[in-house]
Amino acid sequence: VQRAGPLPPALQRALQYASANLTAAASLRGAARAAGVTPEHLTRLARTHLGRPFHAHLIAMRLVEARRLLADAELPIPAVAAACGFGSCEHFQRTFRRQVGMPPGAWRREVVAGTGK
Repeated sequence: VQRAGPLPPALQRALQYASANLTAAASLRGAARAAGVTPEHLTRLARTHLGRPFHAHLIAMRLVEARRLLADAELPIPAVAAACGFGSCEHFQRTFRRQVGMPPGAWRREVVAGTGK
């Protein structure tokens, strides 16, 4: 269950770190270090205030950025995966398919076709 109201300062710092470091540098451990808390405490804060573990929120942030980058038909999918901090293109494609319901290439074709690019 997600709590309403302002986020604790440590969680705000962790989210700012994650947003600024969506590449492979962004991790639970790094975000916890930036927030001045343990990874376990950060996970509890995220679960309480965001309704999911911090790592799941980090993946969701990466997928939002991936969708933004995929809208550019010129950028190769492996480059999108790398820019969003996924360790491999295969990991990116599996995660994207699981979360979005289709592979990144199909999602891109739908978006590009819908915008007339």
